[in-house]
Amino acid sequence: MESPYHYRAFGLNVLSDFEVPFWGPGSAPWDARIVRGIVPAEPPAGEDLWHGVFRGGVGRGWFNFPGVMRVIVEAGERIVVEPAPDANPAWLTNALAGTVSSALLYQRGGLCLHASAVSWQGRAYLVMGPSGAGKSTTASALLARGCEFISDDITVVTAGANGEFFATASFPAMRLREDSHDELGDELDATRVFDASDDKFRLNYGGAVATRPVPIARICFLERDETLRLPRRTPLTGHERVSALQRSFFRRRMAKIVTDPVRLATVSIALAQAVDVVRLSRPVDGFALDELCQLVLE
Repeated sequence: MESPYHYRAFGLNVLSDFEVPFWGPGSAPWDARIVRGIVPAEPPAGEDLWHGVFRGGVGRGWFNFPGVMRVIVEAGERIVVEPAPDANPAWLTNALAGTVSSALLYQRGGLCLHASAVSWQGRAYLVMGPSGAGKSTTASALLARGCEFISDDITVVTAGANGEFFATASFPAMRLREDSHDELGDELDATRVFDASDDKFRLNYGGAVATRPVPIARICFLERDETLRLPRRTPLTGHERVSALQRSFFRRRMAKIVTDPVRLATVSIALAQAVDVVRLSRPVDGFALDELCQLVLE
């Protein structure tokens, strides 16, 4: 019996036994499947992370989200899920759309950055940085000022045949804290879907969305600076560019286990050489969104 849900997310067509309400519609041929099945309680041999939450090696990953589900991710093509009794569906789909999907994407050769991405005049602008830096809030402000949505939280970067790099559309939803959403008000065309497990709300985005990979023009490493009153942009050079990218691999410790770490390093070096990489510093108190958006795009 065919799985009931047909989705498109991260540039892939996915056939799923589980509903992921914020993913868009997809169609055959299928690139990956999410199936309900039995996942061993004992992890396979491999490197362990996060106090037993993950174990795996190249091409294979085992997850245990206590009280939610156990998962096996295989060869970039198949995700086997065994839900826990009475698992919270919101927590299950949040993990599927985040950490679990990133393992599958790494296995398929993608580079996943912990970044939000928008498209402006046919070019992609990425905002990456540590948790709490304000990536999603900045991206939301850019969308309110006319940019197209590409991705939020996880941005998949792929290389083209001519050395150009592209940001792949993920799915039309954003994760924002309550205060960030309130600050933007009606500028963000979105509908609250559910309360995620990390004090953020998953919001459907109803504005303009990129449907194809977009060539990357600039990557901004966003950070807070207590000495500033207004945002500031600083070019990064040499090893600083590579370091900023590698620090922003989504689940970077896991990434180096489920795929070839040498390939990841090679791709990040090529990406740093091919696009503009800058440090974007903002005040600790307040965003100064107009100035921040101008620095991202100009």
